[in-house]
Amino acid sequence: YNRLAMSMENDIREMRVLAAEYRAADASRQSRRQRLQNIGADFKPIGYLETLATETGLVGRIESLTPVSVSTSDTEGLSMFDLRLSQLTLDQLVRFLNGLENGDKGFFVMTLQIKPRYLNPDILDVSMRVASPQPTA
Repeated sequence: YNRLAMSMENDIREMRVLAAEYRAADASRQSRRQRLQNIGADFKPIGYLETLATETGLVGRIESLTPVSVSTSDTEGLSMFDLRLSQLTLDQLVRFLNGLENGDKGFFVMTLQIKPRYLNPDILDVSMRVASPQPTA
């Protein structure tokens, strides 16, 4: 009887932990959904990315920013862009990525490649694919 009671208590503790994790994940999902509702049909992703780069101190560091048109079931409903940044410090990159993923437009990084410069490894060249939900009308 004692083992059964201890086992049940452990199960109850585990269920409480799982319930708390679920509530936290659900709150995060609701928060993201609320932010994404702010994206209107007039939203310009390229302009947003350029503005974010300027706000995070990356003026003149965008080497290229091109829309990507890949259509798979995994990317349906997403606007994707290939972005190349040159001559960044790690701090600048972190600030940009933080602004990108924590912003109110729902952007996230799909791929990220970081290459240090040969003669100065503190300077980075970065290629990434970013995506956001397509604006709804």
